Amino acid sequence: IFVFFVQIFRATPIPFFLFVRNYTVSDYGAGAQNWAVSQDKRGVMYFGNNKGLLEFDGNSWTLHELPTKGVVRSIYIDTDGKIFVGSYEEFGYFDLQPNGELVYNSLKNLVEDYTFHNDEFWTILRFEDKIVFQSFNSLFFYDGHSVKGGRMGKLPLNLFQIRDTCYSQLINSGLAVLKGNKLQEFVSRDKLIGNDVIAGFPYGEGAMLLFMRNNGVFLHKNDNSISKWTIECEKELERYTINRVIQRKDSCHIVGKIIN
Repeated sequence: IFVFFVQIFRATPIPFFLFVRNYTVSDYGAGAQNWAVSQDKRGVMYFGNNKGLLEFDGNSWTLHELPTKGVVRSIYIDTDGKIFVGSYEEFGYFDLQPNGELVYNSLKNLVEDYTFHNDEFWTILRFEDKIVFQSFNSLFFYDGHSVKGGRMGKLPLNLFQIRDTCYSQLINSGLAVLKGNKLQEFVSRDKLIGNDVIAGFPYGEGAMLLFMRNNGVFLHKNDNSISKWTIECEKELERYTINRVIQRKDSCHIVGKIIN
C-alpha cells in the first residue's frame, strides 16, 4: 500500500512536495493484495484486502475479517458511517459501535429466490434511495430494510454514476442505463466500435466523457452522438488497456492500466 502526503508551500516556486511511504505486508499484517480504498469522515482509511477489511487510523492497522474469511473487493461508506463491502458470494456492511468496534452485518440472508454462483461484488454505490451492489452476474438493491434484485438479462461489467443517472457497460453488448431495478441499453455496441466503457464523467452541458478499455476517450452528446475526444495523450491511451479511471476535484483524470 502506498500512502501519499502532500504539503503545499504558497511562497515558493515549487507548488508542493510529495511524500510517499510504502507499507509492506509485515506492517499491516494482512494479505498482499488490496482491491479497494475509501476514507470515512473521521479521516480513517479502509482497504479491501484479500483477508478482509483493513483499517488504518494513521497510526495502527486493524484487520476486520468477514464471517466467510473472504476477500473484500469493494467498499462504499455511506453518509451515516456504515461501511458497505462486497466479497465473493457475500455482501453487507460494518457498523461502528460507540466503543469504536466495527460489527459486521450480512445482507446476503435477505436475498430471496436467488442462487449465488461465482458472484463477486466489484462495485457498490448509492443511487437514488438505495445501496446498489454489482457483480458480473447480478445487481442487488438495499433500501435499509430489504434486498431486491438478482441476475440481469444482460450481464453488467461495471456500474458508475454520471450526474443523476447510473450507467453500466454490458458484457459483450452496449452501454445501459439503470431504470428502476433493470438495465436498459442506451448506446449500442456498434456505436462503441465493439469496445467496453470502463468509466464515464460529466463534461460540459449534458455531455459526458467515456473512457474505453482499448480505444482512448469518446465524447457523448445529448443527441446520443459519439465522437473521438481529441487530446494530447490520445495515442498513449490507445496503447494501453484501461482498467480504472477516477476524477479528482480539479477535474484531472487518473487512469489505471493493466497488461502493458
